[in-house]
Amino acid sequence: MGEDEDIDITAKDDSEPKEEQEKPIVEDKREKKLAEKLGGGIATYEDKYFIDLNSELDEYSTDTVKAYDAGNSKSKPRGLFAVICNPMYTPRTNVTHNYKKMANSTLPSLVEHGRIILPDGKARYCYIYQNNLGERVYNSDENIALGWKTEKLIETLVIPIYNALSDLQNRDVTHGNIRMSNLYNGGSKDFEKVKLGECLAVPASLNQPVIYEPTERAMADPIGRGEGTIKDDLYSLGVILAMHVRNFDPQRGKSEDDVIAAKVVQGSYGALIGSSDRIASGVSDLIRGLLADNDKLRWGLEEISEWLEGRRPNAKQPLKVKKAARGIEFMGKKFFYARTFAYRMNQSPQECIPLIEGNELKHWIERSLDDREMMARIELAFQSAKEGGTGVGYWDRLLPRISIAMDYQAPIRYRGMALHMNAIGNAMALAFIEKRGMANFAELFNNGILYFWISTLADLNMDVAEYIQLLDKVRGFLRQGGMLNGMERCLYFLNP
Repeated sequence: MGEDEDIDITAKDDSEPKEEQEKPIVEDKREKKLAEKLGGGIATYEDKYFIDLNSELDEYSTDTVKAYDAGNSKSKPRGLFAVICNPMYTPRTNVTHNYKKMANSTLPSLVEHGRIILPDGKARYCYIYQNNLGERVYNSDENIALGWKTEKLIETLVIPIYNALSDLQNRDVTHGNIRMSNLYNGGSKDFEKVKLGECLAVPASLNQPVIYEPTERAMADPIGRGEGTIKDDLYSLGVILAMHVRNFDPQRGKSEDDVIAAKVVQGSYGALIGSSDRIASGVSDLIRGLLADNDKLRWGLEEISEWLEGRRPNAKQPLKVKKAARGIEFMGKKFFYARTFAYRMNQSPQECIPLIEGNELKHWIERSLDDREMMARIELAFQSAKEGGTGVGYWDRLLPRISIAMDYQAPIRYRGMALHMNAIGNAMALAFIEKRGMANFAELFNNGILYFWISTLADLNMDVAEYIQLLDKVRGFLRQGGMLNGMERCLYFLNP
C-alpha cells in the first residue's frame, strides 16, 4: 500500500448528500423565531441609519449572517448595506476601529458599527458599509479551474488584493475571509478589478472552507481557528490564484478530510495544482511562494512586491515531510505520516487506545518513522498525564498530549474540540450561548494539557511567555470563589 492511504483518512460515508453537508452552521429555534420577527419593518441605528429588513441582499449574506439594504431614508433605505451579526458568534470588534480608518477601493468602506434596534425592540450588533461591491463573481468555493492567463490574473486579482492586504497589515488587521465566494466585481460586468467582501461580522476564518486555510488551521473547528495573520490571508490568496490558473481541480469530489491529508502528503501546491497541470513558470513561482506550508517560508508582501517588479525572490525550499518506512494500520487503513495519523486518531479516540496500550504507536514512531524528537515528546506525554493518576480521567489527559507530541502545529484537541490557543475565547462564547460544553473548557484549563502544549513550544525555542501569563490568570480565576470569578470571569477575560 502506498502514500495514497494517508490521503484517505476519513471514516465518514462519502455518499452523504451534499445538501446535508452544507446546512447552515446554526440551527436554533430561538434564531428561527427571531428570523421570523425580522421579516418586516425597519431596524434603526441611532435614528440616523435605517435598515430595510424586507430587503435581504443575498449577494452579501452567508449561512452565519444576513445582509440588508440600508440608508439614511426611513421610507426607502438604499445606498448602503448592513450586516446584522449573529448572536451566536463574536464580531471582530477588536480590529473594527483600525479597519474603519482605512480607505481602500478593494475593501468595503465601513460607515458605522454598533448596536441597532430591531422592530421588536431587541438589540443586535451591526456593521453598515457603502454598497459599492457590485455582484458576487463566484457562487461556489469548490470544483473551480478557470485556466486564466498571467496578465489577466495580475491586473484583476493580484494587484488589488496585494494593495488591500498592505493597507490591512499597516493597520494591524487581518482579513480572514478571502475566498472565491467573497469576491465581487465592483459593478463591472467584465470583472476588471476584484473587490473583497465583508470580514468583520463573525470571527476570522469561521466561514472559510478548509481548502483556503493552511493545514494547521484547516484541522481546527471553524470557531477554533483564531484571528490568524497576514500570512494566512496570503495563503488564501494563493488558493484563489491556483483556482484561476489551473485547468482542472485535483481535489474535485474529495471530502474535507481528504483535502487536509492531501495537503500534508503532497504539500499545498501539489494538492491544489496537481503534477500534470501546466502553469506558466512566473505565476507558478508566485503561487508556490504563497502556498508554502511553513509560514516562515511563505511569501509575504515584500516578496510579492519584488515579483510584481519583475524580480524573482529566493525560493525557500520546504522541509520534506517525513514518511515512515512501514505504515501503521488503524481503522482499516495504513498511515505513513505522523500528521495524518494523529488527525485520524483524534476522530476515533477510543479506538486508538489499544495501539497506545500495546506500545504499537511507540514502536512505529521509534522504528518506522525513526523520529527521536517525537519519541521524546511521546515519553513526556506519558509522564505528564500520569501525574494526575492512572485512574478516572487518565485517557482524557493522555490522548490530547499524544496528539500534541505527534503534531505540535495542529490545534489542541480535547473531547471533540479542536482549537488554537487564541481562539479559546470565541469557542467558549459559543459554548456558553449554546449551554453545552463549558465543563470541557474548565477541564482543559485544569488538567495540564495547555501547559504541556506550551512546554512543547518552549522546547522548540518559541516565545511562550504570553501564553503562560494568560493561562496562569485563567487558572487563578478558577481557583477563586465568588460571583466575580469562575468560568464566567474566564470567558470575559478571554473574550472581552
